Amino acid sequence: MARYTVLYSQKQEVTDAYKAAVAPLDAEMSELKMQLFGYAEANQADFNGKKTMALACGTIGFKLGNKAVSFPLDAPDDIKEKYLATVKKELPAAIVESVDSKKVIGAWDMFPNLSKKLAKLGISVGQEDSFFVTPKLK
Repeated sequence: MARYTVLYSQKQEVTDAYKAAVAPLDAEMSELKMQLFGYAEANQADFNGKKTMALACGTIGFKLGNKAVSFPLDAPDDIKEKYLATVKKELPAAIVESVDSKKVIGAWDMFPNLSKKLAKLGISVGQEDSFFVTPKLK
């Protein structure tokens, strides 16, 4: 984490004036972030039930990404047609030429019939966590 913080500070100093110098720093930071992610995944107990962990040089953890409609991996071939028909019946405002997933996500909790019927098809609305690192700058 300390090395990540040093690299982050160096990157800030050279970003505008020396864009070419930033590329190797980004590459090393990316590798270090993947190592920190691996540590976080392997040592979830160290987080004590929280999504973030404060370290001497900064904070690592997970934050929610954007909600998205997802179809089951083993979905039948006609799942999209069933999805379209269900949304068309229960939430016609979400239908354009295809299903407006943002409207379905927004309506998921407000239209229980829609949610239940799509859930029966194995369709769900969820959010994935994304890993982050925030170094402490002096």
